[in-house]
Amino acid sequence: MSVINQMLKDLDQRQHDQVNNAGVTATLQNNNGTKSWLLIVITVLVTLAIMVAGYLYYQNQQLSAQLLKQKKSSQISVQKIQQTALQSQQQKPQLKLKPIPEKVINQPSVITAKSAEVVAVNKAKLPVSTVITTEPEIQTGKVLAETNDQKNEKITNAGSVENTNKNIKATTKANTSHLVVESSRPSMTVSRHKLSAEQLAQQKMTNAQEMINLKQLKQAEKLFEEILMLTPNNKAARKQLAALWFGRTAYQSALNLLSQGIALDDQDSEFRLMQARIYLKLGDNEKALQVLQAYKQVDNVEYLVTMANIAQQLTKYAQAITAYKRLANIQPSEAKWWLGLAVAYDSDAQYSLAITAYQSAIAQGNLSNSALQFAKQRLQELEE
Repeated sequence: MSVINQMLKDLDQRQHDQVNNAGVTATLQNNNGTKSWLLIVITVLVTLAIMVAGYLYYQNQQLSAQLLKQKKSSQISVQKIQQTALQSQQQKPQLKLKPIPEKVINQPSVITAKSAEVVAVNKAKLPVSTVITTEPEIQTGKVLAETNDQKNEKITNAGSVENTNKNIKATTKANTSHLVVESSRPSMTVSRHKLSAEQLAQQKMTNAQEMINLKQLKQAEKLFEEILMLTPNNKAARKQLAALWFGRTAYQSALNLLSQGIALDDQDSEFRLMQARIYLKLGDNEKALQVLQAYKQVDNVEYLVTMANIAQQLTKYAQAITAYKRLANIQPSEAKWWLGLAVAYDSDAQYSLAITAYQSAIAQGNLSNSALQFAKQRLQELEE
């Protein structure tokens, strides 16, 4: 029994040791796993830090390179400007003066393209140390000094100056002076000429007529509206726009447009005639006659005929008589006006005047057969 107990104790001891060993192993494994994760996290963080540092370093290098490039380009530009200025100074022509006699007067002279004459004022001789200064006349793009080979040039009250191969030398006994002539470069100025309102309206008027010819009436209307905004007194544009609106039955707009035209010029008979026709189209004969009667001193035949016809339709014979009398005065050889006047007198019971008018109509002899027959028959009835 003791042996068995001893064996059982040994087994228990072994199991206990195994359990302890397993716990220690698990603990060690857990510790090792934690350390591995910590190592991975640290590695990732270090890698990210290195990448960020590298990116910042790269950006810094790029910025430095750009600044250096800009600095170099600015230096090159400054050098080019300096070189250009230096070249322009070096390219200025110099004219040397050739020795002349001592009798040259100490007075500034002018050398032109036509002559190299030096005008002297004083008669005193030049001192030995005197330097002659000449001021050339400068024109745009030209140096007014003669540069071709010349052997003889006049000097007023002084002497001669020789000009050979663009070099003119003038010296006294001691000193030599140089004449530097600066030439200015030619310049061209481009200016824009702004059209006046009338000129722009004329252009649009031409375009509007082209649109009408092409049957593009909407475009034409738009152009006429723009013309009236530029030049409200443009009668032709106003009349054509009113006609276009009348054609598409925009009667009220056309009437308003014509009323504005009458307000600007109440002596224009065409505005009133167009208004009257629109009122006739609308069936308002009274308004049409009222518009026409407002203008008394009209000599427009079509205007007077329209007014006479409307007055007769409304049995307003006095207005019809007035219109036909003016027509007969304007065109006395037209029998139809005398016939219209006779009918108006006849309708207004002014028979004696009607007889005279019928006689005048028959006397003209240019009536149609039916009209002539009617005039004769009515005249015979009135005379009886």
